Order: sequence, then C-alpha cells, then structure tokens
Amino acid sequence: MSYDPERVRAWLGSFRQENVGLTLSILAVYAAICAVAYFGNRQFMYFPDPTRVAPAEAGLHGVEEVEIAATDGTMLVAWQAPAKEGKPTILYFHGNGANAADRAPQNRRHAPRRLWCFLP
Repeated sequence: MSYDPERVRAWLGSFRQENVGLTLSILAVYAAICAVAYFGNRQFMYFPDPTRVAPAEAGLHGVEEVEIAATDGTMLVAWQAPAKEGKPTILYFHGNGANAADRAPQNRRHAPRRLWCFLP
C-alpha cells in the first residue's frame, strides 16, 4: 500500500468536519465545570465543627485542654498530655472539617506507648 497525500488530506478534512461538534461539546462541558468550580468553590470547602468537647468526654483521660492566644487575638484550643520520660510528643493536626474529639481514637492508639499527641 502506497502513501497517497491527497487521500490523507481528504480523510483529515472529513475527520475535522465530523468532530467539530464533539470538540465543541467537550469544550463546553469543560467550561461549565470550570465555572461551577470558580463560582461555587465555597460550597466545596469543609467547615470546622464548632462543638467544643472536653478530652475526658472523648474518652481521653489524663489529657488536658489548653487555650493558646494567637497574636491576632484568636483563641486556639489544643489538647495535650505529657509523654513518658524519654518518649516524644507528637504534634498532630486533626485537619479541616472536624474537631479534636473526632480524632480521639487515633490518640488512644498512642496511649499504651505514652506517645502523647498535642492537638492544636
């Protein structure tokens, strides 16, 4: 089979004409997704749970709640427990969209080894 440039050009021309609608449809869907993401991005955010739970209520005995004042006046609440002598203290950020009580099971895992977490 030999290479026929005219036949290739004809095929490409018909391919372009047939797929213009498909290409425009894909671009329209992409533009719609971008618009929804841009204008609706606040709906995709995780908002923290404002419920304040004491460590004992979450099943963490020997853990105390500490309030830390930030330079801008924001009051941060953290949980802390002393580590056993010679053991490290883990700085654990529980993430967005939850509170420290939701992460109490992770802290209980460290209790037997006395690797305590500091949860800001």
